Amino acid sequence: MGRGDECWDPITAMVGPNTIDLEWMTLSPNAPENDDCQFLDWGDHDAWFVFDAPTDGLLSLDFCESDFDTSVVVYRGQCDSLVRIACDDDSCNPEGPGYQSRIDDLPLSSGRYYIRVGGWQGASGIAQFQLDFAAAADECIDAVEIIAETWMPFDTDLMTASLEEAPDGECTFLDWEESNDAWFFYKVPHDMTISISLCNSQYDTSMIVYQGECDALFRVACDDDSCEPEGPGYQSKIEQLDVETGYVFVRIGGYEAAQGHGYLYLEEVTPCNADLNGDGVVNAEDMAQILVAWGACGDCDADLNGDGQVNAEDMAQILVAWGACG
Repeated sequence: MGRGDECWDPITAMVGPNTIDLEWMTLSPNAPENDDCQFLDWGDHDAWFVFDAPTDGLLSLDFCESDFDTSVVVYRGQCDSLVRIACDDDSCNPEGPGYQSRIDDLPLSSGRYYIRVGGWQGASGIAQFQLDFAAAADECIDAVEIIAETWMPFDTDLMTASLEEAPDGECTFLDWEESNDAWFFYKVPHDMTISISLCNSQYDTSMIVYQGECDALFRVACDDDSCEPEGPGYQSKIEQLDVETGYVFVRIGGYEAAQGHGYLYLEEVTPCNADLNGDGVVNAEDMAQILVAWGACGDCDADLNGDGQVNAEDMAQILVAWGACG
């Protein structure tokens, strides 16, 4: 009997290969019933592993290289109040001869999970299993939905580099270079203006914004260092981006393949049309633009109410919006 013999003393399961010899283990209390696994038939040896999912994602366990007829159960919760969420008996080779277990793409939320390994009708031996974990947000099709006005965490250390190209374009220092990247999406119910910030992130970020669908994306914006153009952090920010009804996809990478932990914040904003020079403040400089454009004006910025004339009504909008804006 040794480490991993009971739930309260589990072995840490790592991404990659894991091994345990069940011959040295005893049977823990509350042997699992077959339930939805017809041939679980728990025996008299079992071992416990613990896996801490760092984020939402998909867990896969492959026991196909084990040398005996395995059974496996996955739980969430605490050892004194476990909740069974998955099991398997023979998915590697249901017709034999090995009858080993496999669980593919089990959805997990971030948190702690217990993996209990046993054998069919008392079978035991060397259990070898491959653990794989695909973090949510790793690809466009797995993008995480954005909750507006909420700082949403991400960690590109857990991601891989997506296949979609990410040229600098109009962003001089995007420098994606096969960066690990994370994907988020926001459902846009009507044409609107949004702002997106990565300013609380802990590494040098790069960001691309797309619209469309994952199989037909078109790029609408990008940014490299707008939070702190002179450093030291060089995080990304896009302000007052006009988007159309549909989906917005936010792709987060890093300058020269930098990666790390960060936060994304998206908000819907009301455009500040009265800030004619775009400096974030409605003041005398904007008033001056109204006076310069005074009179008939077709489709010009100073015609704030869109009536074809720059006049006292537009001046009134400047006065109402006076001060910080945007």
